[in-house]
Amino acid sequence: MDRPRSPSVKGRRPPVAGRSGLVGAVLLGFLLSLRPGEVRAEPPAPPAAAVIDSVRALWGAGDRDGAHACVAATLPRLRAAADTLQLGRLLILQGQMFATLGDSRRGEPPLAEGIDLARAAADTSWQLRGMRWYGVCLGYNLKHAEAEALFRDMGELARSARDSTHWGWAEAGLAFQAGRTGDVATERRHYEQAVALFRAAGDVRGEVFALNGLGTVLDREHDFTAARACYDRTLTVARGIGDTFVEALAENNLGALEYGVGDPGRAAEHFRRAYALHTAGGVLQEAVAVARNVAICLTALGDYDRALELLDDAIATCRERGFTGREYSAQTEKAIVLTMQRRPARAERLLADLIARPDPVTARDRLEAVLGRAVALAQLGRAEEAATLMLGFAGEARSLGDTFLRFEYGVRLGRLLNDTGRPDEALVRMAELEREGIAADVPTGRLVAPLEAGRAWRALARPDSALACLERAAAVWREQRGVPRDPVWRERRGEEGRRIHLELADLLLNGTPSGDADRRLRRAYALLQEFKARTLFERMVGPQATPAQPREPTTLAAVQAALAADEVLLDCFLGADHSFVFAVTRTEVRVADLPPAAELAERVALFRALLGTGRPALPGRGEAVAAGRDALRRLLLDPVADVLAGRTRLICCPDGVLNRLPEAFLAGPGVVACRVPSASIFADLRAGLAAAPAAVGSVWIAGGGVDGSGRQLAAAVREVAWLERRYADRAKAPLRDDDARLPDGDLIHLASHVEVSDTYPWRSAVHLGGDTVVSAADIAATRRSARLAVLAGCESGGGAVSDGGGVMGLGSAFIAAGTPTVVASLWPVDDAATFRLMHGFYRGLEGGGTVAGALAAAQRELAADSRFADPYYWAGFVVIGEGNQRLDLSPARSSLPAGRLLGAGALLLAAVAAFSARGRFS
Repeated sequence: MDRPRSPSVKGRRPPVAGRSGLVGAVLLGFLLSLRPGEVRAEPPAPPAAAVIDSVRALWGAGDRDGAHACVAATLPRLRAAADTLQLGRLLILQGQMFATLGDSRRGEPPLAEGIDLARAAADTSWQLRGMRWYGVCLGYNLKHAEAEALFRDMGELARSARDSTHWGWAEAGLAFQAGRTGDVATERRHYEQAVALFRAAGDVRGEVFALNGLGTVLDREHDFTAARACYDRTLTVARGIGDTFVEALAENNLGALEYGVGDPGRAAEHFRRAYALHTAGGVLQEAVAVARNVAICLTALGDYDRALELLDDAIATCRERGFTGREYSAQTEKAIVLTMQRRPARAERLLADLIARPDPVTARDRLEAVLGRAVALAQLGRAEEAATLMLGFAGEARSLGDTFLRFEYGVRLGRLLNDTGRPDEALVRMAELEREGIAADVPTGRLVAPLEAGRAWRALARPDSALACLERAAAVWREQRGVPRDPVWRERRGEEGRRIHLELADLLLNGTPSGDADRRLRRAYALLQEFKARTLFERMVGPQATPAQPREPTTLAAVQAALAADEVLLDCFLGADHSFVFAVTRTEVRVADLPPAAELAERVALFRALLGTGRPALPGRGEAVAAGRDALRRLLLDPVADVLAGRTRLICCPDGVLNRLPEAFLAGPGVVACRVPSASIFADLRAGLAAAPAAVGSVWIAGGGVDGSGRQLAAAVREVAWLERRYADRAKAPLRDDDARLPDGDLIHLASHVEVSDTYPWRSAVHLGGDTVVSAADIAATRRSARLAVLAGCESGGGAVSDGGGVMGLGSAFIAAGTPTVVASLWPVDDAATFRLMHGFYRGLEGGGTVAGALAAAQRELAADSRFADPYYWAGFVVIGEGNQRLDLSPARSSLPAGRLLGAGALLLAAVAAFSARGRFS
């Protein structure tokens, strides 16, 4: 589901303090939570001196009402006495207190008056203090041009007065203004200057605040290591000096960084700490902003209800406190969550009311709401209305300072114009946007604008022009080498790359451009294969990996040469508008259209919900499963049925939601199946397949322990014990508690908790006991000698269930590390059934069968047992990689003595009887 401001929920970063998403966080940082000793003015003459001292003491003790009452009682007396010097100081102090709590509207008037009085009295120190806090209020009140001019004047005045501290705050203010307009180089220069000035003045609080701002710049430049160092330094110093406000800023920005590198769970922990700090400090405007960040993380984790609850609380606080801008942003976020819940009608009504309100909000906030409403309208089938809405705000969007949002708005409008049959208008706008994108080197303009232009040309019956545009977009996609580290752009590039390549393939296959039909088919396949291989690589290694290059994709001829006569490879490619299945044999290639991804997603979700429920005794379940399987067969396999006929071995390259389907169960009896991440990987694995069975000199076995819910895995203990006795002459020592690596062996069997993540495949992980967790990214980065890895337990690792890519991602990680074959399960399966299945599987390997053949035989054997006949018990296990792998494996000649077990499950054997009825999974 597309979302405003970003292409997907997985890619959208929570706002970082120091960027436009958290305006208040940076501006309030100039105050650094007013402290008793912060106002270091020259001692004023009594009685005003005593008043100012009293105000500072009351504020420092947390008595804010008392501090305000003291000021309010004294101001009339100073006015009557015409004591303009002390009046100006007390007004500045009053404005500072208002601004500290985000009450910028009440803070602006006393600050303006106090600055004028201080200027007239040549009271430079207090004038500079007043300017600092006045800039805060101007920013909160969306008067950015005035704020920038003020900070420039403040810097000049501070420099002439040799006041390094206030000069540093002026530089920090200018840094924020530069960041707001997207001028990263200028922003970085100002923050670096601020750090140097604060350091020279010995102002630790100022220095750590500027370091925090510098971290946000490094974060946006994708230097995550340097950014994290800035935030960690800020956090340490802030805690040391008891500055909870700056501590909260650092926690917020560490959360944003963790979200960006693909860990929304850890990000939410940082955001919650920031929220607690802001709430305890009474800085509610910032607490509301951080609450929104927590909601973004909850949305990424699929916890929509909790996200909405949190946003409703934030909205109530905003209304109570008059935080108009924050409320607007929280309402927009709420609408986004509703749209993702497939509740577009509610989202559309909310945003329509929001846009109609006369509230003084930024153009960015308003356009985000417009984008959100357009998405909801399109989901409701009201694309014409969505296009009209966006055209009404197109002028405002064109002048927007936020480059990403401006281009996002433009390409979204172009897409709507194409979807509503207005290709001429779309073509004009996309041509202009592409020119701007090339001139400014904006990826969205260079990549997406030619895609929509290609769609427009195709609608105008100009296939050759469409081909030129789409090839231009594909060339830009190829030029952007390395793993994109910006989370928003990483996901956007993947999604738009899919659209580009599928649109181009459809044009080559069905758009009747000039050229030989067979050559066009092979070219279409090569383009799609390149895209799949590249995105698989990026999703496997994750955003923090060194941007090494994946291997070049293989050719269709090489795939055909790798296939045996009785084999067929089904390579699927799914998209929003176009989907295909290529059926490839040694002598033939057939391509057929499939339904769009959204339609397939609904069908697959229903079938999987039925197949993997774990409740096989439900009346009528068997007939329903069979009917669902037959319907999917007709949809996916019947278009290439003549190619499948007579072939007994099936190799699947699933895509998207098809990863969630057990291919062997769909294909039916008599077919031995396996899956591979891509045809390129299949060709590589087949080239490395030895004719003789692979020797197995060592076996590493782990299991037992607890599942993701903390329940004992009793049958897994039994499974481990059986395997250790059976291969006692080859079993290796168990993992040490302090060893954070996944051990190696010729065969690895893990009967422990295996956690998979569809949303963040590189975070899929193997739990080895205790605190030892090894991620897919770690596995892929370490070369292994294992010929087979058996993962006897997989379950959801959090996040919205999407496409089942987590299991494939974990299998791909082992393949990348050198293990050619992996056995894993697609859903949590009954513990006792898995134990029985593994018995049959290993006996099949010992008998000389291939991995895929041994698994298929074990599944048939289990299905023949009336207790486990339901496919829930056995169909979920799949072979990933080279299914034709054989192992030279035989049982030990003698079993180990009773009680002497080498695996990780030994200590739990006593619990087998008590827990034998429990499942392996939560």
